[in-house]
Parts: sequence; C-alpha cells; structure tokens
Amino acid sequence: MRIINEKHLALVWNWDENERNELAVRYQTNLERLLTAIQERVNRNTPPPPDDLKELAGEIQQAGEALQQSMNSCLDAARTLYAMAAITPEERQVRKATIERIRAHVGKYVVFKQTDAPELRGRQLLLEEVRGIKAILRDGDKRWEALVDQLIPVLRYEAAPPR
Repeated sequence: MRIINEKHLALVWNWDENERNELAVRYQTNLERLLTAIQERVNRNTPPPPDDLKELAGEIQQAGEALQQSMNSCLDAARTLYAMAAITPEERQVRKATIERIRAHVGKYVVFKQTDAPELRGRQLLLEEVRGIKAILRDGDKRWEALVDQLIPVLRYEAAPPR
C-alpha cells in the first residue's frame, strides 16, 4: 500500500496486491465465468432469454465504459504526477512538454536516448501508443515498453538495413 499523508494534503492512495486481485476477480474472472456459463447454456440449447442477454450486454457495456474512464483518469494522473516529480519548475515544464511531444508522435518512429539492450541501440522503433507514462514500441513482430522521457522522436525516418 502506498500512502501519501501530508498534513495539508491528507491524501490516501491504496493500490496493493489485494486491490489488484480484487479488481481482477470482481471484473475479469467473474466476466469470464459469466461468458463461459452462458456459452455452455447456448451449447446445450437452453440459452437465457434474448431480452435478458441484451440487457446484460448493456450492463456490461456500461461497466466497461466506467472502467475505461477510470483507466483514462489513472493514466492522466500518472502523467501529471510524473511531470510533478521533476525537481525544479523548469524541469517540470520540460518533462510535461516531453510527454506531450511523445504523445503527439504516436504512429511515427522514435529512438532510445539510452538503453541497456544492445539490439535497440540506435534503432528506429515505431511508437505504437502511449499509456500514461509508458510508450509501447514495435520493432517488426517484437513489442517493447519504455518510459516516454527515454525516447527521442525521429524527425526523418530512414529504413534500417536488412539484418
């Protein structure tokens, strides 16, 4: 559990193994169980009434939309807090601008500022998406993940020579 409890802020944030497991069981596991049970009934020719299934589909859609909104809020908060983690106001502005520049570069190529993976040094990787402070990169069939401030946008793409 991570607790931030400063006298003037009095913020509490809980996200430990119990919360992660509860979310996985409550939504993911139970949803899989529900779909399996309904599929078994359909396979036995005893499906629930169509109106019930349509109503259930609507409820699950609403749950998905609410969870997606929560996910988007978490990713926005992660970007904001990551920018705030810089020490000086100038560094915060630079970090914020870097995050936005990388987000605007989705679908284009990037390179790592530095990496311990020799196979990635100097390689241009496709920036597939940005999730909060993490970038999802593609190199052929391989996918990589990196913090957004570890990337440099490629302004002029050059195809890599065949390996």
